[in-house]
Order: sequence, then structure tokens, then C-alpha cells
Amino acid sequence: MKEMIINMLINAKEGFTYNGHEEVNSLIKCGGKVISIEPGLLMRKQDGDNDYLYISGFSVKVIVDDSCIDKSPETA
Repeated sequence: MKEMIINMLINAKEGFTYNGHEEVNSLIKCGGKVISIEPGLLMRKQDGDNDYLYISGFSVKVIVDDSCIDKSPETA
């Protein structure tokens, strides 16, 4: 089993960005099966402000069963 996090952020200057999806897609293309998907929130503290947490984006935890994928050096 392989657990990965896909992060999605919305930035006023850069727009919508996300990362972590490449590894999930490559495992699925090689025959991996998605076992679960769990949504989450990314939160951060503002510098100098310890009273509040700020939502800075969203995340998705994806668990993929990669046991059926051949573990050759090429697929690694």
C-alpha cells in the first residue's frame, strides 16, 4: 500500500495549483488500485498570530494498492 497526499492551493496571483497527482496517476497507469480517498484541509498559523488558524488550501489523501505492480528497476 502506498499513501500519498495531493495538495490543492488557491493563490490570488497564481490561481489554482496542485501537486502530488503525478505519482498517483503513474501508479494507476501501471495497474495500481485506489483503495481510499480522504479529503482534508491545510491550515497554517499567521506569523505572529497564535490565536487563529487560517485555511490555506485543501488536501486529498489517496491510498493505492501497488502490490500487483511489478517491482522492476524500470517501474521504480
